[in-house]
Amino acid sequence: MNVNDKAIEDYLESIRTDHAIHWSVQNSSRKEQIIDIFYNRVRAEEISDEKYIRIIVEGDAHSFIMTKDDKMFSAGDILKPKTKSLPDRKRGSFGNILTGGYKVKWTGVSNG
Repeated sequence: MNVNDKAIEDYLESIRTDHAIHWSVQNSSRKEQIIDIFYNRVRAEEISDEKYIRIIVEGDAHSFIMTKDDKMFSAGDILKPKTKSLPDRKRGSFGNILTGGYKVKWTGVSNG
């Protein structure tokens, strides 16, 4: 199974939606502006070795998506960042963007 653009965009939209929900209950005259600015600061970029797609939120690594299967993970698996440029492979997968069932917040990914 290959990671496709729609699955990536759906994942990015989940992050943006969680942020919008967070701000929708805030009492701020700038909340629409804050939501719009954040929307444009969520993006995906392919890492040079093409093993991962890095999800960037406001300039920092939010998560990593496996682009293909390897010995430990499947394509679409979501990994937490270890550093800005590397995933933390020791913590395991936090869901899969191709099969669903992941929990993502604008602040990061979590189990269930």
